Amino acid sequence: MLFVSTFVIFGTTAEELQSWPYYVNIVIGFVVAVLQAIILALITKVVIDKSLRKSKSIGDGLTKVGIEKVEVKNGKMSISDQNVLFGRNGKQKPAKLKLCFLTGVNFFFDYQDDLRRLVESGTKVLVLLFSPLSHPMYTEYEKRLESYDLKKCIFPHDLREEIIDRSIRNWELSGDALAALSYPEREFLMLSAAHFKKLLKGRKYDQLTDEEKHDIWDERLNIYGSDITETILAVKLLKEVNSHSKNGGGVELHFYTDEYQMPITIAEYDYGESRRNKSFVMLWTNINAPVRETIQSINVLGMKDGNKDAGFVEDVSLSFDYLFNKYPKNFLQ
Repeated sequence: MLFVSTFVIFGTTAEELQSWPYYVNIVIGFVVAVLQAIILALITKVVIDKSLRKSKSIGDGLTKVGIEKVEVKNGKMSISDQNVLFGRNGKQKPAKLKLCFLTGVNFFFDYQDDLRRLVESGTKVLVLLFSPLSHPMYTEYEKRLESYDLKKCIFPHDLREEIIDRSIRNWELSGDALAALSYPEREFLMLSAAHFKKLLKGRKYDQLTDEEKHDIWDERLNIYGSDITETILAVKLLKEVNSHSKNGGGVELHFYTDEYQMPITIAEYDYGESRRNKSFVMLWTNINAPVRETIQSINVLGMKDGNKDAGFVEDVSLSFDYLFNKYPKNFLQ
């Protein structure tokens, strides 16, 4: 409107300008356009300022407790974060890693080469996983997976079918019958709920035929089976990684019972006299609903530099230490 009004003034003849009412209308139009532009700018500024203040408030609150970055991704680390965690590309290698997962199978298989390099260079890798020992089929499944090839990752078909049949039966349980299942079984069922929401596409589970139930559970399982077999294979891989230990490095594996709250990846760096703050701690964790797995979560990066206050990072590290010390048995010995 401002451009049009100005154009009209400069494109008007002298005779038209001498017409006072016409001139007044043009000026009024010009003024109205300017006022509209000013009001729009002020409204925009208020909205942006409010949004920025809110973002700054949230950002300041997170920074105070040591959280440096929050990302909505697929639960996996960025390449730059992987480089920092594993000391790639000439970066400082951590003196210690603290890892807490349900099974950790995807992490361990994805980064097995990095873990081997770390234990060879002297890094201590402390691992907390949920205990598979309470699962009624643990001993049998472990024996049947003794010959599992960690490189080919071909899961036995007959075992997969048994897990599917068992899962179909367990899914029907509720109340005391559900509570009577082991923690690994109950956790696996709860994590299945989000998968089914996507796979069923609006249909109800009770409406499925037996064949359809089989197929949906088959799609639910990954290449490592269910949570119990995932843990068995994760332990098998960690034993292999630990066999590469040198220079004081190595893997130590403890099992917790049912205290799992969140995935934890902590890297502790010791810079000696090379920097003012000799110690440096990095934390990677994820925020996800109880029915969601870590690969469907929000990434959170925390940091503690020397004696700088970083409450969240310190509390997560303390949580790890508490469980690791309360369940002292090393299952890799």
